[in-house]
Amino acid sequence: MHLGKKDNVASDIVIYDKKEFQNYSLRNQYLRIPPRVVIEVDIVAEAKELSDNQGYVYKKTDKLLAFGVEKVICFFSSSQKVMIAEPNSAWLISDWSQTISLFGDYEFSLTQLIEKDGILKL
Repeated sequence: MHLGKKDNVASDIVIYDKKEFQNYSLRNQYLRIPPRVVIEVDIVAEAKELSDNQGYVYKKTDKLLAFGVEKVICFFSSSQKVMIAEPNSAWLISDWSQTISLFGDYEFSLTQLIEKDGILKL
């Protein structure tokens, strides 16, 4: 995503409202429109050269919310924690069993998805 001059970020999973693309010309460049939801997994991979990974996560989350993202969800495998951030709300940090709501219609728990699909045992 292109957040501003010389300010581009990548994300693991982004969810857009398809209405946003009706009049948008997709080209081989960073998108200039905010997604509704950004999901990050082990954001430490992006920040391995930084000494303050937690500060990086918070800074990136703040930038995404300021850009217009409605919800940022960060999963951390080493601690099995999830951080959920929304504009003008307190950020929530919980474990993977936390039920996360997307758009009011869809809810999921990472723990339940992992156990249901037999990916790994927690």
